[in-house]
Amino acid sequence: MLNAHVQFSRSCVSFFMASDTVTKDDWKHFVEKSKITEYLKGFQGIAYIMIVPNNQLETHIQYFKKVLSTNYTVFPSNIYTCFYTNNFQSR
Repeated sequence: MLNAHVQFSRSCVSFFMASDTVTKDDWKHFVEKSKITEYLKGFQGIAYIMIVPNNQLETHIQYFKKVLSTNYTVFPSNIYTCFYTNNFQSR
């Protein structure tokens, strides 16, 4: 099972490095096409998490408010932001 984790992590790195930008739909498509649920049984989801430096925080918030059409914010301002989550199972 560890090999599946490592392989999926490497695939994710390659996916992001080969892309100028990754949208929520791009991430969803990538996760679905990877068929990761066949190899990682019991996983409830896969998420993309990024670090937003304080000096880029306001630009980040404004961008995602526009893209996601929500009241998106980051609180507290010194944490990681999590978006592009794909759930595999209903709770």
